[in-house]
Amino acid sequence: MAEWYYSAMGQTKGPVSKQKLIDLILKDVLELESYVTDGMDKPWRKVNEFPELLEELHKPTDLPHVDKFPADMMDLEAPARVGNVYFYIPLSRLIIMSVLSLGLYQFYWMYKQWQYYDFKHRERYQRSRGGLALLFLPYVIFQNIQYDKELNEVERANFSGVGIFWLWIAVGLGIYLLTKSLDKMLGSNDLLLYALGSLDVLVLLPVQAYINRVNEKLHNTYDKPGIGHYVCLVLGLGTFFLTFVMAPLLTAALAQ
Repeated sequence: MAEWYYSAMGQTKGPVSKQKLIDLILKDVLELESYVTDGMDKPWRKVNEFPELLEELHKPTDLPHVDKFPADMMDLEAPARVGNVYFYIPLSRLIIMSVLSLGLYQFYWMYKQWQYYDFKHRERYQRSRGGLALLFLPYVIFQNIQYDKELNEVERANFSGVGIFWLWIAVGLGIYLLTKSLDKMLGSNDLLLYALGSLDVLVLLPVQAYINRVNEKLHNTYDKPGIGHYVCLVLGLGTFFLTFVMAPLLTAALAQ
């Protein structure tokens, strides 16, 4: 049986059994990016680089869903959170709002998903790598959702957080380059450019679908539209109105 060692606070600790190591990860003593080894004569690797550990960590369990987070996972003065696991909305809302808000809703979606994780791990996040994580917020969000223990207790994620992140970047960049090319070939066609500008929302659908399946199994209900929802809607429709209604009318009036 392999003896496991782990690095904590700059010190090597162990040996421990694989189950003990799993317990340390589940209790947030270790993270998925903490370094461990299954033998002192073997190379050190991150937890998420050991398939056998990930298999144990994300194996569905028969444990009941707990709506309230334990006190050691958040600020003791913060109110206990109840309700959905991550931002639970219909796929149709994500698509329609992304189009109507000219893509702005995707950033609101990112914020809502991060809000859940930040509440759950607020103290540890602020203590460790908050500034760096904010620079790569979409990457962190996709990774958190893929490996989240609460989600994986119900159903294991069927996508790669890293893959979704780079696909989202690639599609967004591809759409930008495509709109630039079409603008040169077809001339100014703002309506077409706006329509293409929100297509990268399609990359988010597998992530939202996974969140939805878990919440549906837990018999949760969709999150209601909040203030941010309506702010995105007003800004998107306002920009559309000014660009495609007021601007042509103003141009026609000045031409007379």
